[in-house]
Amino acid sequence: MKKTVFLAFLLTYSAVFGFEITSFQPDERFRLFNDGWKFKENDSSRYYQNNLDDSDWRDVQLPHDMGVEKEFSKENPSCQAYLPGGVCWYRKSFELSRQWQNESFKILFNGAYCNSKVWCNGKLLGERPNGFISFAYDITDYLQFGRENTNVIAVRIDHSDYADCRWYTGTGINRDVYLVKTDKVHTKLWGTYVTTPEITDKYADVKAEVKLVNSSEETQKVGVENQIIDKRDDVRAREKRFIDIEPGEKTLNLNLRLKSPELWNTKYPKMYALKTIVTRGEEVVDEYYTPFGVRDFRFDSDEGFFLNGEPLLIKGVCLHDGAGALGTAVPKPVWRRRLQKLKDGGCNAIRMSHNPHDPHLYDLCDEMGFLVMNEAFDEWYEGKRKWVDGWNQTEYERDGYHEHYEEWAEKDLTDMLLRDRNHPSIILWSIGNEIDYPNDPFPPGEMDLIPEAIKLREIVKDHDLTRPVTAACAGPEANVFMDYLDVIGFNYKEKLYEDVHKRYPYKIFTGSENGKGLQPWLAVKNNEYISSQFLWTGIDYLGEAGKWYNENNGAHSRGARCGLLDLAGFAKPAYYRQKAYWEEDPFVHLYQNDEGHIVSYSNCENVELFQGEKSLGNFEVPESKRIMIRNPEGEDFRAIGKRARVDVAQAVYNIPGEPARIVPNIVEKKLVLDGRNVVHVEIYVVDEDGYPVEDAEIEIEASIEGPAEIIGIENGNQGDISRYGKMTKKTFNGKMLYYIRGGERPGDVELNLSPEGMESISVLINSGMPVDSAYW
Repeated sequence: MKKTVFLAFLLTYSAVFGFEITSFQPDERFRLFNDGWKFKENDSSRYYQNNLDDSDWRDVQLPHDMGVEKEFSKENPSCQAYLPGGVCWYRKSFELSRQWQNESFKILFNGAYCNSKVWCNGKLLGERPNGFISFAYDITDYLQFGRENTNVIAVRIDHSDYADCRWYTGTGINRDVYLVKTDKVHTKLWGTYVTTPEITDKYADVKAEVKLVNSSEETQKVGVENQIIDKRDDVRAREKRFIDIEPGEKTLNLNLRLKSPELWNTKYPKMYALKTIVTRGEEVVDEYYTPFGVRDFRFDSDEGFFLNGEPLLIKGVCLHDGAGALGTAVPKPVWRRRLQKLKDGGCNAIRMSHNPHDPHLYDLCDEMGFLVMNEAFDEWYEGKRKWVDGWNQTEYERDGYHEHYEEWAEKDLTDMLLRDRNHPSIILWSIGNEIDYPNDPFPPGEMDLIPEAIKLREIVKDHDLTRPVTAACAGPEANVFMDYLDVIGFNYKEKLYEDVHKRYPYKIFTGSENGKGLQPWLAVKNNEYISSQFLWTGIDYLGEAGKWYNENNGAHSRGARCGLLDLAGFAKPAYYRQKAYWEEDPFVHLYQNDEGHIVSYSNCENVELFQGEKSLGNFEVPESKRIMIRNPEGEDFRAIGKRARVDVAQAVYNIPGEPARIVPNIVEKKLVLDGRNVVHVEIYVVDEDGYPVEDAEIEIEASIEGPAEIIGIENGNQGDISRYGKMTKKTFNGKMLYYIRGGERPGDVELNLSPEGMESISVLINSGMPVDSAYW
């Protein structure tokens, strides 16, 4: 018998959302270009041609990661999660109205891994080896207009050397693509740079450089109005001028005063935007929005980090690009759920490891109040080891980005800076991760690293003087280029803080990559001159996997297990320990560990533990934030957290019985039918009394009805090497996660789940109104 479950929406998100490029832009400029692509997984010298018959190619929607569609295999490298890469092609056919034939067009890729080449109507536009960077091509001269003319964009991806990165990268066009349409006179893509050099309680001086482009062959007379607008679209400051712009580019320098500014910070991340309006006569020919925040920060060599004049300890995590079953094709709502969980755990900062990430992740950091260390490179001109048969085992390759570094590093770093420098969340530019790792690839004291570090630093300073330059250093005791960094990052070298501080008393230090636990936390907590810790990692990730099969524990491996959250975004015990270190609001957490002991984590002063109505004692919370009751008898436990003898937090834990049924929870309130919105359905295995059975492994078969699809099923188990596309999977730690993406037609969605040996259920997901996504 099937049971239908009508859900109360248990989780809500309190983030204050800001501006993003797709919602802020009028349809006439940016058009999401993710639908209607064809995909082929092999190679041919003919695949770029317009007259090619691609009717037998597979239909795919971007973003798309070919790698997670494949079988896990020992024959593939462990650094890539035992998943393959290869060569693949994408094609998209589309028509453009004749009314647009006097406009300018670009195609913008937010990322494509890797070694991409792009053609438009048979003309090669260019190539980009770096799979993490955004890039755009002007396609104006190659387009055809009218219904009788079909345009074709073709993209070749070459990830044939797929042991080319130390973690899982995916293969394919794994981020959004946009078709960008503008007038011949327009604001340049990434051409606006906003700073706030002076901030007071009464006003903020906003300076901006605005680059305009005239792609016509004649001088144009236009009006240019720049407005500062707030979240309510109210104009808070404006300036207008009339200019003659010759063919080419022209830079306008602006000075605007914003009265009574609301500051951006980690708790109340207020956002503004600079709206640039270009007019010709009475006609508006271009609008371009540059989101920004008003905030001031500084690092002090003695006292750490200050945001808007207030000291703030940076409590951060490192993140890679992927999301388990989704690979590296991760929709924005997936990152929102993950970031909110980290925020709830007291985290206030993200290190983008070790490459530029998807633009929507930076948008979310702006909106939700995370500080960001943005990182450009994991290697420079020599390659690191990429483990093939298990992390830190014997076999490795050295393929990778270093093969393109000499030609592309300046371009890639510059594009990262231009794309990201208006994000108020970003406070640090990192020019490299563990470049100084001893003998991988450079020996300690390698002097040639000095001029390279100076070159990269100068590139940063040429484009942004408002943020310091750092690098995540693995060997600060022997590093030769630390003198040329504004901020020295320490990876796992907390024990060297004091000695290096004596050598460099005027240098600023950060923990750029740190282990979890008490001692790494005390190293930053007890030393004011250490401004941050960034834990490795916030979330488990694919790649850097252990041996294919570990005979000691009888488990396989597909990735790293070092996250506070697992691959599905569910909290591990370490999450609550870290929350006890980081979180200010009182809380207490109870759970039973693998040895059967009852453990409490709390940031309160005291915790009183109960078994039923019997008090087991009132315990002072130690520095470790951990209290443990060994092998208690019974099953009903409760913890009361106290501050100043007042009850301020409570947690309960009941030792569960046998698994009896599954209980669903939808994280979001509604599935919007726009072809890209995603809702999360979390599944919990419970006993007859509704208590979670956290060691349950129950096989569940899934299907879906209505205008939606299951794009991923993730249980968080790094030892599960079953193929991702299967609709049958076992729960792990009593949990499962389903990613549901809506289509573009109306209708409610029903997720049908059939757990082995239990009653089947149908989860009804409310859908929103469809969104018109037709092209012009």
